Amino acid sequence: MNRVSTRPGSAARCRQSLIRQVIAPRVPAAGAGILALSAGLACRYGLAGFWAKYLGVAFWATVLYALILFVKPSLGISRVAALTLAISWFVEFAQLTPVPARISSLHLVLRLILGTTFNVGDLPACAAGVGLAAGAHTVVRLRCWRAPGSQYHESPKGREQ
Repeated sequence: MNRVSTRPGSAARCRQSLIRQVIAPRVPAAGAGILALSAGLACRYGLAGFWAKYLGVAFWATVLYALILFVKPSLGISRVAALTLAISWFVEFAQLTPVPARISSLHLVLRLILGTTFNVGDLPACAAGVGLAAGAHTVVRLRCWRAPGSQYHESPKGREQ
């Protein structure tokens, strides 16, 4: 037999807990991902040559950082950065094989995600994008620690960043 709580306000507390623990930590990551995606597409299609190519790659890595943070917001900054760099470099080195080019030929979105050809210059561009994202994440985290009422209002000492 299921027991349903009849205490007043229990549904509201449950809803508040869901928002505080599940949804709220993901909202900044989603916003950052949308902002980085918009900036990356604007660079890719609004600029030409060197800047279009490498800023697009850097913002691609920034979007990946935000996606990883969205999926697992409890990861520390250094872990998210390391995982993002590993995945982005894996995707870049996979371009040495014909597989990403074949998959990319199916749709424009897949081409933007996987790329088509290996370019060694993309590796530092990915690292720059990860550095940008990790730097912004650090600034936001530090500001949250200072904000009264924040879940991070404790001292940052001892916490992994």
